[in-house]
Amino acid sequence: MNNVVWYFRQGGRISRDEAIILIPSIAEDTNSMYLVASDLMASNYRVVIVSIPAYENIHEFLNGFDLFTAKLLIGKVHLIGFGFGGFLSLHIASYQQLSAIIKSITLVSSFLSTQVFKKSSGLFSKLTGKAVLVDELCINQVPKNLKESCVFIADLLENIPSQIISARLKMRSNAPSAPIPEMPQNSILIIQSLDWAFKLNDGAVPHRVINTSQKVALLSTGGNHPHLAAPDKLLVFIKHHLEKWITKDEVDDEIDHEEEEEEY
Repeated sequence: MNNVVWYFRQGGRISRDEAIILIPSIAEDTNSMYLVASDLMASNYRVVIVSIPAYENIHEFLNGFDLFTAKLLIGKVHLIGFGFGGFLSLHIASYQQLSAIIKSITLVSSFLSTQVFKKSSGLFSKLTGKAVLVDELCINQVPKNLKESCVFIADLLENIPSQIISARLKMRSNAPSAPIPEMPQNSILIIQSLDWAFKLNDGAVPHRVINTSQKVALLSTGGNHPHLAAPDKLLVFIKHHLEKWITKDEVDDEIDHEEEEEEY
């Protein structure tokens, strides 16, 4: 879209126009979502995993997302964003030109402002971008039970093209604070782990800013990557939230096969 490649996977009931769209964080791609996505696909949902494309500013990303969902004939969306993916989800839900309807949002280990990252990513190149993100994983500082998930993401990061990482970092560095979407506030679920998190000021912490009518879920463990470190506990909250907002209709017995494509 707009001469930028969108890498994605989809599976489950792909004939439906209502989809769960998973947006991984800045150092990840579609592979990091395999545990969460496979469970949701098996639950008869249409699931699309999007790897953050190589846009350098939010507006271009939002326009590209609109074209992407239109091309896939998606009219209703449930966003699940992880880290920077959650930050982007709030921007998507506030984008007035978006054709699709955002029915619910789930923010996992996310934030409303990227200010905390700007010092570390203010100066970078295609060669240094990955090093910036590896440092942010804090592999040698996290508790032992979280180290494996951080190492896994570091390994994934090695296979993401450097130009994509550079563009993501530029977009994050230049991004304005995330707006609060004009939608029922109880349609927004905030999930945060208690054992490890980025140090954020109060204005960047979602559950201290968004009035979600107590729709905040706290995980005892999982760190910044509970989709890898504590997927079963995470899925309990995600699926409970989705059941309240996803359209209840008749579906076929067979689940469509998973697909993997590149979209231009």
